[in-house]
Amino acid sequence: MREHRRSPKLHNFRTGKSEMSLVGIVLLLVAIYAAFKVVGALFKTMLWIGILLFAWWYFGPRIGMPFPF
Repeated sequence: MREHRRSPKLHNFRTGKSEMSLVGIVLLLVAIYAAFKVVGALFKTMLWIGILLFAWWYFGPRIGMPFPF
């Protein structure tokens, strides 16, 4: 008869403690850090696009550039 392999436990019911590896915690922290960096980069990009569009809208007619749309 073959033995059934158990999958790794996330919660130990005897002691009441959760088992989470140090690698999992580090990966979670790195993922959160990367998410904040991506959101920050997207915000900066959108801010610069807005600044450039405003500059074109405001200064364009004064220096003879055509209206963008």
